[in-house]
Amino acid sequence: MKPSIQFAKRPDGIKIAYSRFGKGPLLVCPAPWVTSLSHIFEDSFAYNFWEQLSQKVEIISYDKHGCGQSDRNRQDFSLESELSDLETVIDSLKLDKFHILASSMAGPIAIAYSYRNPHKVIKLILYGSYAKGQTLAKDEVKSALVSLIKASWGLGSQTLTELFIPGADAAETQSFEKFQRESTSREVAARLLELSYTLDVTELLPLIKQPALILHRDQDRLISLDHGRYLASEIQNANFKLLKGNVHPWWLGDTDEIIKEILTFLCGDGHYEATKMPTEQKTTRKLSAILSADVKGYSLLMADDEVHTIQTLKAYRQIMSDLIQQHAGRVVDNPGDNLLAEFSSAVDAVECAVQIQNRLQKENAKFVKDKRLEFR
Repeated sequence: MKPSIQFAKRPDGIKIAYSRFGKGPLLVCPAPWVTSLSHIFEDSFAYNFWEQLSQKVEIISYDKHGCGQSDRNRQDFSLESELSDLETVIDSLKLDKFHILASSMAGPIAIAYSYRNPHKVIKLILYGSYAKGQTLAKDEVKSALVSLIKASWGLGSQTLTELFIPGADAAETQSFEKFQRESTSREVAARLLELSYTLDVTELLPLIKQPALILHRDQDRLISLDHGRYLASEIQNANFKLLKGNVHPWWLGDTDEIIKEILTFLCGDGHYEATKMPTEQKTTRKLSAILSADVKGYSLLMADDEVHTIQTLKAYRQIMSDLIQQHAGRVVDNPGDNLLAEFSSAVDAVECAVQIQNRLQKENAKFVKDKRLEFR
């Protein structure tokens, strides 16, 4: 599996990153809470899961607006904005008939899309999902989780990891915490979590006509088993499959049974056998050019005017991210005032750095001289 990331543009100009890989029946995967295509391709746990599926089906996955490699500056948090991302990828690829596989928060989006497009969606698979977000937890618990993420993305991601994968080993814990923090900012993560609690497609469930498969782990602490049972009882042509385990993400824990159920439902192949990825993968070398940037005197600027500095930094990061993508690079990390990007070509890295400097010098002229940010 050697997938590449491409981009589709929404009617409002927002760029959505997507990837298409594998061979077989088309399987569209709506984006759940937070997403990172880069993580799917680089993390050994996620890679193993998607590699197994891609042996029998062609997968189409994407980063939602505000996450991963898609445009990050997001203000609209609604069911319609989530559907817009999904519709943009489907329309861009001119897909006619396909299956849908959705997990967690992506479930309500998949249900709404399947209802609106019964002529396109052949079969629907929902894993660890729900119909009414208001019933996921007590109000005080929901409020506490959102507040924690807003206050500290590091502490918030650690707390959520305990809910997503209780009792996980050190490798799984590190992998999932990294996935969350790399997917998006704490502000977007909190807003998306708030949105997940407001989604409600209960009235659409009896109207879903496609054959559906509902998968749910029996000890899931994030979205309890009752939610899976409710989906199966309300969707007319649904089969329910109870899975063992307490891990919420489908690419962690015992994934073999999940993959088998998905492929059997889609392909009618009851003879699927998991092919384990080697525990020790061969190390490969590659040449990379690294671009590093930080703000000169950042601490003093923050002390002088924190709000203005943060707003300006966000605007500059968007400019830098766009230019990095235009020069075939990728943002590796951006903690605090730092930004780290990787290029396969030193020429691309240098040209990108020059254009960033020229562009930001022009932007600096728009701000009061003593409030400008100077990258080095």
